[in-house]
Amino acid sequence: MVKIIKSETYKGGCRITFLCGQRALNTWQRMHRVMTEVSASLSVGWSELSTAVHSLQQNQKSVMKDFKELMAQWAQLERNQLLSEAQIINGISLVLYYPDSVDYTRLTYLANAFREQEQCVVLLGVSHPSPRFILLNTTGHPALSMQQLLKKSIHLINGKGGGNAASAQGGGSVPEGLEPMLLTIR
Repeated sequence: MVKIIKSETYKGGCRITFLCGQRALNTWQRMHRVMTEVSASLSVGWSELSTAVHSLQQNQKSVMKDFKELMAQWAQLERNQLLSEAQIINGISLVLYYPDSVDYTRLTYLANAFREQEQCVVLLGVSHPSPRFILLNTTGHPALSMQQLLKKSIHLINGKGGGNAASAQGGGSVPEGLEPMLLTIR
């Protein structure tokens, strides 16, 4: 048994990759097993696998688009709620948010919603599975450098991060240090 796997033009000639004998048989048996499992899980025949996979990819793209739109809407609503509860210091809204039930992906959407809000200092964090944070300063005041505030407190989570005066982000390895870190920055 000989199975040609691939052929390509190379330096004016033809390069052929092939398997023969027991290797070709073993490869064919593995492919047969995988194709049978995949076609059974998708409830289609082998000849329809390509179409079924293409359809799944299109559905996944549509679901991701809807997910992103819903996350952006959630972030706007959550931002408005947090702003209504924010502490106001010298005309600047201070938002501190580090819930247990929100993952980092949601946190990034929330941070993006705050980027368009003026006169805010926003300290966002999640502690599970490991501490991660996003710090924002939309005031334009250079004295409120998120990078400088981060340097003073990141040791509490044994972390790393970076940024500039307007924003900083990073993570660490000590989940119980996230709250003290954000409260120190506050």
